[in-house]
Amino acid sequence: AEVALALALLSGASLMVASAHRLLGSDPGFRTDAILTLRLTLPEADYPAAESATRFWDALMDRARQVPGVRDAGVTTQLPMSWSESRAGVEVEGRPPRRPEDAPRVGVRIVSEGFLPAIGVQVSAGRALAREDDAGAPDVALVSTSMAARLWPESGAVGRRLRIRGGRWVTVVGVVGDVRGNVLTSSDPLPVLYLPERQRPARVMTLAV
Repeated sequence: AEVALALALLSGASLMVASAHRLLGSDPGFRTDAILTLRLTLPEADYPAAESATRFWDALMDRARQVPGVRDAGVTTQLPMSWSESRAGVEVEGRPPRRPEDAPRVGVRIVSEGFLPAIGVQVSAGRALAREDDAGAPDVALVSTSMAARLWPESGAVGRRLRIRGGRWVTVVGVVGDVRGNVLTSSDPLPVLYLPERQRPARVMTLAV
């Protein structure tokens, strides 16, 4: 009985070590060192208009970038590996779904132009978001590599248009690397749509420095 119990414990320990080794060797798609994050909520009473929220985030990021040692700073509605997934169905221009439930579901993140560079996510096609992508400019978006491969497997994503069901049409201006969702070892990354904060102001954001 003691030998059997020892073998069971040894087997369990071996599996735990193997799992830990796989986790340590997994690439989450973003940098995990030297990153500071802070979640902030702007009271609606103090920031009643979308423009006032945008001005606050702009000032916060500008001040954060002036701190010695800071390379970049940005804000997002959701951090990777945060155990909450904001998903929505999307409609690709020229390919309306037959039923609402047939629309592809993707992760949706509202980000500033500095967020993805701050966490080390690179652009693989097209361009990154810019400060000029504001309320007075055409609606644009970035898509992750897995989303581009899923929706436009042969034609490429840059220049294509899509929209969240019932929302405004946006033009894809760039493709960025995949970021793991809540399962680090998953071989199927969550397809993600990134919308510029200056075109979709939000009062609850996380600053990444």
